[in-house]
Amino acid sequence: MSKQTNLLNFLKRKEPEPATTTTDEEVMPESSTPAIEQNTFETQRTETEENEDLLSSLERDPGLRIPMWDYPYEKRDQIRRAYLKLKPYQPILKSFSFSGPDSHRRFRSSCNWKKVNDGNNCPFITHVGGSPWSAHNNSVRAKLDLLNDGGHIRHALIAQGEEQIKRNRLRLRTSIDVVRLLTLQSCPLRGHDESKTSENQGNFLEFRKAFARYNDEVSKAIENPDYNAKYVASSIQKEILQIISAKVRNHIREEIGESKFCIIVDEARDEARREQMAIVLRFVDKNGSIRERFLQLVRVNDTSATTLKRELCLVLKEHNLLVENIHGQGYDGASNMRGEWNGLQALFLADCPYAYYVHCFAHRLQLELVAASKEVSSVHQFFSNLNFIINTINSSPKRHDELQARKTDEIEDLLLSGQLETGRGANQIGTLKRAGDTRWASHLQSIHSLLNMFDATILVLERIMVDKSCTSNQRGDADVALNLMISYEFVFISHLMKELLGITDVLCQAL
Repeated sequence: MSKQTNLLNFLKRKEPEPATTTTDEEVMPESSTPAIEQNTFETQRTETEENEDLLSSLERDPGLRIPMWDYPYEKRDQIRRAYLKLKPYQPILKSFSFSGPDSHRRFRSSCNWKKVNDGNNCPFITHVGGSPWSAHNNSVRAKLDLLNDGGHIRHALIAQGEEQIKRNRLRLRTSIDVVRLLTLQSCPLRGHDESKTSENQGNFLEFRKAFARYNDEVSKAIENPDYNAKYVASSIQKEILQIISAKVRNHIREEIGESKFCIIVDEARDEARREQMAIVLRFVDKNGSIRERFLQLVRVNDTSATTLKRELCLVLKEHNLLVENIHGQGYDGASNMRGEWNGLQALFLADCPYAYYVHCFAHRLQLELVAASKEVSSVHQFFSNLNFIINTINSSPKRHDELQARKTDEIEDLLLSGQLETGRGANQIGTLKRAGDTRWASHLQSIHSLLNMFDATILVLERIMVDKSCTSNQRGDADVALNLMISYEFVFISHLMKELLGITDVLCQAL
């Protein structure tokens, strides 16, 4: 057999054989399996059967077999193992003469075994070598390692990778639970000092430690993080919050469905003096219940009607909410919101004829009450004096503590005399509440708090008046506040406004 013949045979074996088709005249043997059953059978073949098929398809002759580098990379170890599992093979070569410079040489198919076991002259012993690190011995160890598939490094890497993934997920799940808990309770996440030497690293890290103390697996995962996979960075916390908020908004979107909805918008400045626009959607869910859902807080450059509309439309578009489905608008009474020509309600009404604007009735009622109270000078003066008395007491923590101590003594005396009854939630010790400028309902709460602690407040003011440790201004303010409290006009108006505001408060709460 010539070298050219061997090469041709080798090239022919590399070419893919054309697929054979069965004509209608050809009859399938009785032992053949139908196509459908055969496909089902092939899907259930075991790994052992696949290896047996691989062994039977391998070319034993080294001169005819496909070179290893022609196989896909991921299949090479499998092919090597298959060859190693086969018994040693000696190709049957015909005797032929060499040509060229080696024409004096001849190849014989029979071998000479006389030199086998001839001591150190044995070619086998010479090939093996005396060193355990000879080429032959190294090849033997490599063969044994290759056959030991269970000890392959990939199995150790897979096991280690699965364990690492499990720890990472547990560590991340702990961070998610802490973020959800703190967010639900409206608590800050970060601390002023989150270094390892800090005694208080902030709510997020401290809650994480508390979780770890009650679970050994969580403790191990947190205390021994893989590389830098701690999941405690501020960017991770923000990303978790963004994912949670996105899920909440998606849930709100599913609740709305294709229903009509109303938009309720208000804007205000945060502590950084940046304008923020709060968006609330009001709709009827699938069960026929009215829902109001806070959707998003959007930062705006200014509060002009065109800017607010543009930002609103972007938010609605982001959640696939059609502007045409707006059937109501609820804003405050500012000109940029309720303007008849250029207000936000007018801009939306031009696009949506059913998006009727409604100024908050509770807000309108409170504005009317504020305006009406200012028309009566005695009532206006009463609320000014009320705030002055409350500020005189609450300006010092010491006075505030003394006020509550006086109230405690008063309750104990009334209980002993039988003028008060005990019960769960009864006889609570409150504090003085200042009336707010924008919430008229807070005026009623302020009056209630002073009347509830009227006697205790008088006792505190009397003590301040004779306390030498207080400044002259403080003693003077206490004197003025005491005279105002015990005046007939102040007491009369306080009870009068308590009755009037009690009536209007019911309407405010309903609205």
